[in-house]
Amino acid sequence: MKNFFLLLALILIFSVPACKLFDDWDWKTDCELKQCETVSHSTGVCDPGFFNAYCKCEENYFWNWDTRDACVNPCDSKSCKIAHSTGECTSLSYDEYECGCEKGYFWNETELKCVSPCDPNPCGDTNLKECISESKEQFLCICENGYSFDGEKCAELPECSHESATPCKDSATWLVWSSKMSDNWQQKKCWELSEGGSSDWESPYIDQLRTLIQNCPNTQPGGDCEFICEYFDCHLENCESCEENETVEYSKFGDKEELWSNSFVRTDDALCVLAVNFSNGGIDSVCGSEHADDIKSLRCTRCLDGYFWFEGKCVYDPCNSKPCRDIPDAYDNDCYPESETKYRCDCKDDLFWNGEKCVDPCEGVSCDTPNSTKKCVGESWNEYSCECEKNYFWDYDKRKCINMCEDNPCAGIPHANGCLPKNETEYYCYCENGYYWNGEECVPY
Repeated sequence: MKNFFLLLALILIFSVPACKLFDDWDWKTDCELKQCETVSHSTGVCDPGFFNAYCKCEENYFWNWDTRDACVNPCDSKSCKIAHSTGECTSLSYDEYECGCEKGYFWNETELKCVSPCDPNPCGDTNLKECISESKEQFLCICENGYSFDGEKCAELPECSHESATPCKDSATWLVWSSKMSDNWQQKKCWELSEGGSSDWESPYIDQLRTLIQNCPNTQPGGDCEFICEYFDCHLENCESCEENETVEYSKFGDKEELWSNSFVRTDDALCVLAVNFSNGGIDSVCGSEHADDIKSLRCTRCLDGYFWFEGKCVYDPCNSKPCRDIPDAYDNDCYPESETKYRCDCKDDLFWNGEKCVDPCEGVSCDTPNSTKKCVGESWNEYSCECEKNYFWDYDKRKCINMCEDNPCAGIPHANGCLPKNETEYYCYCENGYYWNGEECVPY
């Protein structure tokens, strides 16, 4: 009997609408009375909720769970006209909001103001280029060329040696080198590194890493070891190492292990990443999964600001002066250095860079030639083609549209019964049933 009454009580409780459980709140929580229609900024819909009924609110408005009688937007009563704010207010809940902040400043929800780790300046005033705030608490001190941030101030970069701090500069190449990090091939990315107030670090190419070799005449710069690299892919010859010797330092830093490069060499079976083994001054290649579990090391590198890597050293970047801004029909900021004095600009529309300016190879070309649509197509600064009609192709030597089937070359070929031009130099002969075209004649299957 006791269980019966307990069950009956539970049935009665859960059969009553949720809002009826809160009669002491009167209409504010009773959805049956539908008083939400009178609440400002409400959609007029009441939601009984799990424990507490509430009115659904318009966009950017929230039910006030403190008073339980209104839809509110904290931005209606809060002003974002404060220091370093854009004045824009965003409501997050019925009692939370945030102000939009100027570039370099971030909203502090505790202090309710825009803050920057660079205000006040934490980098010191000497040889500082700028302080960059990355978050409310993180900042980056960018120093003048030849200086790096040591945690307190911008200090002059030391010359690289086995005793030097990092980052450091190598006056022989003007490369700047980072500290040594553990890295098993691609797990560590130099572009993630922020050291010495710089974030433009790169993984070294093999010719850059090679400049750290010493006391091994064959593999250090100027030695018999030769390699030709096209982008990341290299070909090496005569790159024998020296003998392992604990008393000999083959690295300017005194490194004894292998350091990764960002260059590769192809073999018949795999694409192999190149590394310098500073225990013997040799250049190694690690292919596929070979030694994948070996923990090697990595030093990131970069040229000083305003310089780029060219023919074994960092040289002045001719794009520093932004020369493309003065070139008609060139994009202002798309400049690419090609040597200490030469650069390339990206040209607009269908124009091409000829080494000095943007030119149109179709200028003065009418394409008024037989079987042409009379449309000129630029292909490089000194090359163009004319668009041809169907089955005709542009002959760059003869400067006209040709059809390789025009003279019916398939007519004298046994078992051939038709011709189809493929391009300006090739054609295809249709063959009788049981035969196929092999490029020269119709042969049986």
